[in-house]
Amino acid sequence: MAEYIEREAAVNAIIAIMPSMSTPDGHGERDDLVLAAQEMCEDNIREINNIPAADVAPVVHGRWEHTRQTIDTLGQTQCTNCGWWTLDPSVDGAYHYCPTCGAKMDLED
Repeated sequence: MAEYIEREAAVNAIIAIMPSMSTPDGHGERDDLVLAAQEMCEDNIREINNIPAADVAPVVHGRWEHTRQTIDTLGQTQCTNCGWWTLDPSVDGAYHYCPTCGAKMDLED
């Protein structure tokens, strides 16, 4: 299964490890290596920004909530995310996703 990350989080992770121009001894030794590492980090950031964005939607979670039948009302099963309801008591086993809002029915009671 494909995994998706936020572009900004990936760029921030690279920036966090990007070396600064100050060297531990303060004399500027090994500046060429620091510059090379910075350029590689900048190349990586540029490549991340050039990757086309995937068309994904966040997963919404919910659960089926059951109300019992009383003398005055019929029992029903309802989506906790959008409120869609049905009188069909077998909906819990039949639908793993709400047919109206698409919520994944995996939340615990």
